[in-house]
Amino acid sequence: MKKLISILIVLALSAAMFACAGGSAGNNSETSQSPEGASDSPASESAGSESKNESAPEPEQPSTDENSASASQDTGTSQADQTPVEGTDGLAFEEDFDSVIVTGLGTCAVTDIVIPSHVNGKPVVAIDEEAFEETNVTSVVIPWTVKKVDEDAFAGCESLVSAEFSEGLEYVSEGAFFGCMSLKKIELPASLYSVGHAAFRGCASLESVSLKGSTIIWSNAFTDCISMKTFEMTNAGGYGYDVSDTAFQGCTALETVRFAEGLGVIGGWNFSDDKALKTIYLPKSLTRVKACAFLRSGLEKVFYAGSEDEWKQIDVKGSNEPLLEAEIEYNYAG
Repeated sequence: MKKLISILIVLALSAAMFACAGGSAGNNSETSQSPEGASDSPASESAGSESKNESAPEPEQPSTDENSASASQDTGTSQADQTPVEGTDGLAFEEDFDSVIVTGLGTCAVTDIVIPSHVNGKPVVAIDEEAFEETNVTSVVIPWTVKKVDEDAFAGCESLVSAEFSEGLEYVSEGAFFGCMSLKKIELPASLYSVGHAAFRGCASLESVSLKGSTIIWSNAFTDCISMKTFEMTNAGGYGYDVSDTAFQGCTALETVRFAEGLGVIGGWNFSDDKALKTIYLPKSLTRVKACAFLRSGLEKVFYAGSEDEWKQIDVKGSNEPLLEAEIEYNYAG
C-alpha cells in the first residue's frame, strides 16, 4: 500500500502545542504553562482518525545500547529445538537462495491458515507486505522461523479472529494488523523487538494484549482499540525500550497497564482521555513522561518498582496531573 502523508498531523501538532503545557513539571512542582521544545512535543492526532499512514515521529531509542534485533531477549529456545511446521496447501511463496517469504493466499481455498516453517527445505522467514490484506482469513498460525510480519500484511482482515505468534518473531511492522475488527486477544513473544506504527490500530474487538519481552512500541500501535481492557508486559529481559507518542490513545475501555523493567520514556498523549484507566505498573527504569501522556485519564493508582526518592527524579512534563495526583505504592515487586 502506498503511503499517504497527511497534513493533518501538522495541524494536530500545532494544536497540541497550545493545548498542552510542556514544561518539566517534576513530581513536586506546579505544571508549567510554557510550551515544550520540539524534542518533547507529543505527536498528537485525533483518536478517531481513520488513516494509519499519517506521518509519525520515531520513538526515542532504547535506554541501553541493546537497540538491535540481535540484542533481543534470550527466549531460552533455539531454532534447533523446534519441530518443523507443515503449512496450509496453496499459499503463495517467493524463494530466495536460502530463505522463503509468504506472499499471499495463492490457490488456498480455506480461511484458517497455517504458515509453514519450511518450503523446499528453506526456512520461511517473513510474511510479505500486503500478503493477506483485506482477505477473508479467519485465523493464522505463525511458526518459529518467521522473523517479520511485514507492513499491512493482514490489514483490513475484518474476519480475522485469532493470530498465534511463536518465539522467534522479531518485528510486527507498520499497519500489519490494522483494522482487524474481529481480533479478540493477542499474546506476543519475548523475542519480539518492535511493534510498529499502527500495527494493531483500530482492532475494535481486541480485549487484551500480553507481551513477554522488552519491546519498542511505536506511535499509534494500539490506538482506537476501544475494547482493550488490559495491556500487560512481563518477563522482560531488562533491555531498554520506549513507548512512543499516542500508542494507546483512544483505548477508552483500558483499565490496567503493566510495563516491565527497561522502560525509559512514555510518549505524549498515550493515555489521554482514557477515562477507564485506573491502575498502572511502572518500572524503576522509567526516566521521563512526556507532555499530556495522562491528560484527562482516570488514573488513580500507581505501583512503582522504585523508591520514593527515585520516583521524584522522573522528569514528568506538563498536563499529567492524573499521574502526579495518583496514589503511589513504592518498591512494588509483584
